Amino acid sequence: IGEKQEYSIWALPSEDVPQRVKKLLAALQREFGGPDFEPHITFIGAIWQTEEEVLQKFHAAVKGLKPVPVVGRGRPHQEPEEELEGLKKIVEV
Repeated sequence: IGEKQEYSIWALPSEDVPQRVKKLLAALQREFGGPDFEPHITFIGAIWQTEEEVLQKFHAAVKGLKPVPVVGRGRPHQEPEEELEGLKKIVEV
């Protein structure tokens, strides 16, 4: 039996998305500070189990599921700095 460790389950964007998201994250980091991280959506975080348990439960949970497209509602032509300005306006309200 393997040793229990901390695991998280993330959804990662398709390969055409990360560069744009990384530019936005870099702009946010310059403005506000914070850690560098891969763009993702956390489904489950900080579970303590063995690797075997995590994989078994994950595969059982997703068996038969098909990919789900996720579409952003932002304007795709905006530069990260423009998106950051929009975010600042929301935060300041």
